[in-house]
Amino acid sequence: MALDVADLYRKHGGMVFRRARSILGDDERARDVVQDVFLTLHRQKDRLHHGGLVSWLYTTTTHRCFNELRNTQTRSRLVAGERAENSHTNQSEHLVQLRGLVKDLDEELAFLAVYRFVDEMTHAEIAVQLGCSRRHVGDLLIRLEEKLATVRAAAS
Repeated sequence: MALDVADLYRKHGGMVFRRARSILGDDERARDVVQDVFLTLHRQKDRLHHGGLVSWLYTTTTHRCFNELRNTQTRSRLVAGERAENSHTNQSEHLVQLRGLVKDLDEELAFLAVYRFVDEMTHAEIAVQLGCSRRHVGDLLIRLEEKLATVRAAAS
């Protein structure tokens, strides 16, 4: 049974937008990601089913946001420290640094960084999302902190 993408957009479009905006910090780029996610859903609607749809939307949105952050034009704006004027989020300096750092992280560390600093998940919640042990999450957080320390030292 094919998915009704318009109905799914009405039900989950807000969640996808909030997720994208929380990562990107920019409403316009978040709307572009939402459009991309739901176009992908429309193209794949015959292969997907309702069971894991929210998880698929969440993960796909996060991937699209990472791709957006890695975009060359976006990267140059982040390096310059420019913030989007129309952002509705009250961003901390740490989150702005994180957005600049995500482009240089491998996928597992990038997801970890977003789960920890954007979503404020616990070790146990991150372990479920990454499909690994809590101990592995701790090891990944150590690697992430080392990476952050390297970036801070280079900026000094």
